[in-house]
Amino acid sequence: MNLKPLVAAALSFVAVSAFAADGKLTPMATSTPMTIGQAMQRLRERAATRRGGVRPNVIQVERRSGAFLIPAAGSVQGANGVFFRSDVTFANYENLKRNIGVGFLVAGQDNTNEPLVHFTLDPQTVTTVNDFVGTGLNRSGLGALLVFSFDSAGAEVDDEAASIDGFSRIWTPQPGSTGTVSQSFPSVALFDSTDNVTAYALGLRQGNGFRTNAGVVNLDAAEHTWTVSSINTGATMTITVKPFSLSQPGVPASFAGTSGNLSLAFDVPDINIAWSAYASSVDNTTGDGWVARATQ
Repeated sequence: MNLKPLVAAALSFVAVSAFAADGKLTPMATSTPMTIGQAMQRLRERAATRRGGVRPNVIQVERRSGAFLIPAAGSVQGANGVFFRSDVTFANYENLKRNIGVGFLVAGQDNTNEPLVHFTLDPQTVTTVNDFVGTGLNRSGLGALLVFSFDSAGAEVDDEAASIDGFSRIWTPQPGSTGTVSQSFPSVALFDSTDNVTAYALGLRQGNGFRTNAGVVNLDAAEHTWTVSSINTGATMTITVKPFSLSQPGVPASFAGTSGNLSLAFDVPDINIAWSAYASSVDNTTGDGWVARATQ
């Protein structure tokens, strides 16, 4: 099958898509408040109805939809006097306004009953909110962001009909300079990883002037424990994550061999759960860092 005409058509479609100038993220009230746990449960039920189960036995194309996860975002004091903020970008690819609900999965706590914060996205716009956790959600600390689309009544998760996306840059002023250092977290699907299939994060560094954290986002209503293994040395650690929460501990020095190179494997014994994992390495001298998304 000749795919060139299809690819060309897809590219031409993207090229002529019209966007307005920077859009606005407008706070809105809703008469039907929904919690993080309720929104995720409704999304799971809709996915199971459409596919006969959460995880289809086919290769999927990761595409824009009406719900996504930013694995880590925050407005939080760091070590050595630095302060981390997340500038979050929202894109609405539709030609109509889109209502969204954002849940902040605070690290280390059960966020099942935390309410969503609702906003309206202007049509065909890309909107960036600096320090979104601090200024948009009026929260502090580190966590993950769940973003859901809602219908016009604000009552139902409308993930199939919507087409939105997101991106986050978490940054801090670089000590001793006028610049900044940052790490990027593109959006991922809410069923990014599922069940007990191993996920791998590659290309990290540990020791020899570098440090690494391993992050797991639990999108299930129960607490679960992941085993994180070093592919380089075989060393292991466990990460227990509360319902609808994030945990991001540091990786022990034993995880990396003499080269300092590091790749990780994430495993959980449980099935019928959704989760996402990543690892983040930082240069201890310059503050330069990067994120490796764990993929199944």
